[in-house]
Amino acid sequence: MGPGDAGPVEQDNAIKRSVKVINKKDLERFLLRHYYVTLISAAKATNLTMSTAEASAFDLYLQTEKGLKAEKLMANAGIALAKYIQRCARENRYQNILALAGPGNNGGDAWVAARYLQENDSFSVTVWAPLGTPEGTASPAATAAQAAIKAGVAVNKDQFPASWDFAIDGLFGLGLSRPLEGIAAEAVTHLNQSSTPILSADVPSGLNSDTGKVMGVAIAAQSTIAFVGPRPGFFEADGPAHVGEVWVHDLGVDSSIALSWLERRRG
Repeated sequence: MGPGDAGPVEQDNAIKRSVKVINKKDLERFLLRHYYVTLISAAKATNLTMSTAEASAFDLYLQTEKGLKAEKLMANAGIALAKYIQRCARENRYQNILALAGPGNNGGDAWVAARYLQENDSFSVTVWAPLGTPEGTASPAATAAQAAIKAGVAVNKDQFPASWDFAIDGLFGLGLSRPLEGIAAEAVTHLNQSSTPILSADVPSGLNSDTGKVMGVAIAAQSTIAFVGPRPGFFEADGPAHVGEVWVHDLGVDSSIALSWLERRRG
C-alpha cells in the first residue's frame, strides 16, 4: 500500500464537485463509501516523528489555525482504520470485528471506524466499551459513539467478548499518563491472549509513546496506524515489540504543513 496522488481533503472536494446528491446525508454516505486512504510506511516518515507534546500541540494548531475541526480529524482517523481493516478482511475473509474503545478521542476514532464498517460492508461489528461510552454534548467522541449506535453497531460494556476475527485498539492514546490497571488492564490482556490480529489507533494502548516503555500492560498490535507521524517510542525499548507494522496516515494534512510546523516549534 503506497501513497496516492491526492490527499483526502482534495479528494473530498473533487467528489463534491462531480457528484449530485439529494442532501447532506447522501453526500456523507457517498464519501464514506468511496473515500480513498493513503498510508505510508513509518520508515519513510521518520522526519515526521512527533513526541506526545508535539502531536498534541499540532492537533490544536490544526484546529485553531487551519480550521480543521476535531470532528473532521476524528472522522479521517476512523475511516483510515476502517479502510485498513477492509483490505485485511478481503485478504483473510474476516467477518466479526471488535472495536475496543475508551472514553476519549482515541476511542472516538474506534467508534467512527465501527460505524463505517457497519454501514459500508457486511461485517458484524461490536464496540467493547469497558470504561463506558463517552458522554457530553460537546464531545466529538460522544457524537461518534451516538452515530455508530444509531447505525446499528452493537455495544458491549460489561461482558468480555468471546470471539472475533479482527480487533481495533482504541482504548487509550497519547493522553495516557499512568500504568493501566483494573478493567482497562484486563481488557488489554484479554485482547492480547487472543490469536486474532489487532490494529492500534495512533499508539498501542499502554505503551508510552515517548519512551517506548510498557505502562503496566500494553497491547501487542499486529499493526499500528499513526496519525501525521510516528512516535519516538515506536523505535525504543518495548516499542518495536508492541507496535507491529507501522503505517502513517496524514489526516488530510499535507506533510509540508507538519514539517514546517515542526521546524518552527523546534527552532
